[in-house]
Amino acid sequence: MLSNETIFLTGFPGFIAARLIAELAAEGARFLLLVQPAFVERARAEIARLADESGA
Repeated sequence: MLSNETIFLTGFPGFIAARLIAELAAEGARFLLLVQPAFVERARAEIARLADESGA
């Protein structure tokens, strides 16, 4: 259903945003993430974790 959708999401790598990404990525969605500079390293780590969990 979401395989061709691109979703713009703020609040990453926060709890809610990370859970939304995990759910929607399973449906094939792509993401544009707005990350505050102070959280860039944490966001990269969270993206890697989500990719590992999803097998991407």
